[in-house]
Amino acid sequence: MFLLADEVWKLVSAETAGSRLVQRSGPSTKRESGHGKCIMNDLSEWRVLIVDDDPENVGVLELVLDFNNVPTRTASSGQECLQLMHEERPSVVLVDIQMPEMSGYDLLNKIRENKQWNDIPIIAVTAHAMRGDEERIIQAGFSGYISKPVNVTSLIDDLRDILDHGENHE
Repeated sequence: MFLLADEVWKLVSAETAGSRLVQRSGPSTKRESGHGKCIMNDLSEWRVLIVDDDPENVGVLELVLDFNNVPTRTASSGQECLQLMHEERPSVVLVDIQMPEMSGYDLLNKIRENKQWNDIPIIAVTAHAMRGDEERIIQAGFSGYISKPVNVTSLIDDLRDILDHGENHE
């Protein structure tokens, strides 16, 4: 993990230092109605909940988001995610599709059962990147998807695209 984290940090530092830091300035977070239609310009106002049972995947996402001053919380299961959501409302949830006990699809359905959370964008972060997978993910109700392995140099832009336009990224 340490070697991976060091390599990711070097990539994030080199690729992100100039371009993404400039993008932090601008107006505060604005919300439009409906999940997946969120305009969030100030990264420090994001509240991202990462849900994945693989610590390495969580570590990569957390490292990139932390580098960009995005506050994060992590959950290793769907049940833990729901508990954290009751404690503090996230502005975005990044969910692994394949988790034991409660899949990402099941978690999405549980989240959407609570009307207070209907407008929170839920983004699938998944190794399911075969033809047809993205359509199933979007049809299931996810706001977008990001495929694994995560591209650390474009993650912030990919998330912004999904949140601003409902676009999906491989």
